[in-house]
Amino acid sequence: MATKLETMRRGIHRDQRRGTSSHDPYGTKDLVATSVTDASLRDRLGACLPRSPCWLACCPLCSRRKGSRYYRQSLRKAVDGLPMTELRWVTVNVLETADLEDGSFKLKHTEHEALKHIVSKLRSEAWLYVNGNPRGYQVRMWGAREVEPLMQDGSVIWKFHWHMVVYLDGLPAERLAKELRTRWPGNHAVRIDKVRGASPQSLQRSLKKLGSYPVKARFTYLRPDGQREWLSAEVVDQLARWMVARGSRWSRFTLGSRGK
Repeated sequence: MATKLETMRRGIHRDQRRGTSSHDPYGTKDLVATSVTDASLRDRLGACLPRSPCWLACCPLCSRRKGSRYYRQSLRKAVDGLPMTELRWVTVNVLETADLEDGSFKLKHTEHEALKHIVSKLRSEAWLYVNGNPRGYQVRMWGAREVEPLMQDGSVIWKFHWHMVVYLDGLPAERLAKELRTRWPGNHAVRIDKVRGASPQSLQRSLKKLGSYPVKARFTYLRPDGQREWLSAEVVDQLARWMVARGSRWSRFTLGSRGK
């Protein structure tokens, strides 16, 4: 039986859902702070200000700061000087599960090992020749792990996927797609696109977008009519606590670069 405090919390959550846009980071922060049951998390979120950030993974304000820092300190430097014609934007829908903890473990370990094997295989193939000497494709990936909530028959299903910028180094994109689809054969599981536009500016926009994925604080699901709906207070609490506990290295990964 719900306590008076729990009933009050759910009532405030319902009121905030009606008046808060999913595009409003300040409103989202307040909604999450209302929903979490951990008093220390609630206090830290409530005290988060532009000049005094909380740096919690579930805070949408700090998520934006982290995404911008990841872009500036890592992604922009990583692809500097690489030809845009050899860069691709790749999305892989890896798995869907009702168990948030189990899905996150599989994505980081079992599925990540499969992706590493694919990259290693492509890098070891000696189909290209330079000055008469065979070499493998020096494929590199800069990726972000993300979880997105889906609603099926009134229950939440967690969709785990990767977003990656891939340097092909001469490898045909169809070859990469074939390897990925062999491992993840689901309908629309793998999507490979060219970097939008044909200018360095368009590349930077794509990198900034990728930088936002590892730290995205998404507490909504997409309804059949295309509109976004807030998750319930209980699910927001579950997701927020998982985001804080998962660790900073869960979200980002690099393959084929610096021996990783």
